[in-house]
Amino acid sequence: MNLLAVDGPANEAKRDRDAATWLPPNKAYRCDYVARQIAVKMKYQLWVTAAEKTAMARVLHRCPTQTLPVGATR
Repeated sequence: MNLLAVDGPANEAKRDRDAATWLPPNKAYRCDYVARQIAVKMKYQLWVTAAEKTAMARVLHRCPTQTLPVGATR
């Protein structure tokens, strides 16, 4: 769930940034991307910064029917 095949430049651009500092250039994929991030953070009980939470909420506000991928819970 948390590994995606991407091209080299996209991988370099993202590095270890979170949703507050990087989002996919493909705007149509951002809802799914953020939902995946949330699912991974839930599954592994990872923390979320205030800035990251704000950015995630802003993205998901544009796609209110977005669901989390399977595997989000333990």
